[in-house]
Amino acid sequence: MIRVSRPLVLALAVLAAATSGCLGIPSTAAADSAVVSPAEPIVHAGRWMTAADGRVLIVHGMNVPSKSLPAYPAALGFGSADASVLASLGFNAVRLTVERYAAEPSAGQFDSSYVPHIGDTVDALAGQGILSLIDFHQDEYGPVFFDNGYPSWMTVTDGLPNNYYVGFPFQYLANPALERAFDHLWANDPGPDGRPLQTDDAAILSHVVSGLQSHAGILGYEILNEPWPGSSYPTCVEIGVGCPLFDRGPVSTYYARMVAAMRPADQLRLLFYEPLVLFNYGIRTWVRPPSDPQLGFAFHDYGLCSATDGGGLPVSSGSACAAEDAIAQSNAVKYASRNATALLNTEFGATTDAQKLEQQLAQFDRRMIPWMFWSYTNYIDPYAPDGSLKPPTNSNLNWTMIKLLARPYPQLIAGTPRGWSFNPSSKAFSFSYSTQRAGGAGRFPTGAETDVAVPAVQYPQGYGVSVKGAQVASAPGARTLRLAQCAGARRVSVAVSPGTGVSSSCQS
Repeated sequence: MIRVSRPLVLALAVLAAATSGCLGIPSTAAADSAVVSPAEPIVHAGRWMTAADGRVLIVHGMNVPSKSLPAYPAALGFGSADASVLASLGFNAVRLTVERYAAEPSAGQFDSSYVPHIGDTVDALAGQGILSLIDFHQDEYGPVFFDNGYPSWMTVTDGLPNNYYVGFPFQYLANPALERAFDHLWANDPGPDGRPLQTDDAAILSHVVSGLQSHAGILGYEILNEPWPGSSYPTCVEIGVGCPLFDRGPVSTYYARMVAAMRPADQLRLLFYEPLVLFNYGIRTWVRPPSDPQLGFAFHDYGLCSATDGGGLPVSSGSACAAEDAIAQSNAVKYASRNATALLNTEFGATTDAQKLEQQLAQFDRRMIPWMFWSYTNYIDPYAPDGSLKPPTNSNLNWTMIKLLARPYPQLIAGTPRGWSFNPSSKAFSFSYSTQRAGGAGRFPTGAETDVAVPAVQYPQGYGVSVKGAQVASAPGARTLRLAQCAGARRVSVAVSPGTGVSSSCQS
């Protein structure tokens, strides 16, 4: 994630329960779960992620970072109980950080216990119907710079001054050694072990993917968190322009190599790639999609408002913040649509400013963008001020944020979404979709099921439903609203509000 709070790019960074009786998928969700698991694997049709049965998957998820050794979530106290809480709130995916330096602490020597620890968390989440996005994380390159990512044995600085003490994220701008390390990575120069750095990186990614591919509940793999251009960053900061030569050259070449190395280890799951971290600030990306049919474009949304929030710098007005977010989100939608890649926001937030967060959530809804929030604990970086680990549970849950984030949304859509919105004051939710399959290959049949998360935190006394083009197939007050498509329906619309009662009509 990026912010200029603790000082430009912060070190940031809940589905096997199901309903679709009409589609022959057994329901295994707990009674209080607001999550429905999709048929796997998750693939895509243009910008839309889709389940194996063709239904569009919308993600509302959380980041669960574990960036310091031992660098896996269970060490933070995260387990099945936490997954159950997330499922009850309707969060259907979790982004799990994986650290390169923990996977291969010494050149050629993988830690045999590390990937199984990550796999255990994937299994715990899948047991609650929650998908896992495996995030190969980095902030400020790695431990040589007192942060996370690439191991020391993959860090080449040429002896330049290591100004690590300037802190995050200023190292990106003021640490010559860190910039040189990125320069060598992008150039694919030999590392200390004599092999090209990207060859070593590809080996780490392939190793982790090989160890996880047999686990159910994996949404996909995110290749590199918040790539930084290194010393060439001054050529990349022009708003609306960026650095097309660098994007089309070293960055595109890097992603092509990583995808080629990862795909043999898992031939089914989505592989997500990110633009340069400067994309947060409205800077366009020119990255060429790798040659692969199952790609996703992952972007972050931390504008300068997020960067200054809490950093002792002036914070822009609400309208200015909204304009910044609109640029990043619009650029992401255009890029994914133009290149026919799945679209997913994998980081935003990292703030306790409820007004700004609500504004951003409304924008995501307006553009129908799936998202993953950073982070739902009281310690944005899941650590206490004294540096000790704190489990993301009980008193450490940030309920102010959770009550904003746990909002109704369509999870699995038997068709193509046309739009949805939620009013946090009145609790009114509306949603409509076409019964046309995403990608245009025909329509879903009579009885096809669409599943909408309706978290109890928003409707503690129940909710009423008005729907056209479908029949309600779930019990009153169910945490998942199940809609069965009417015969001949071409469009379905639904409205949810506090109260009780069901009004349904097959006249759409």
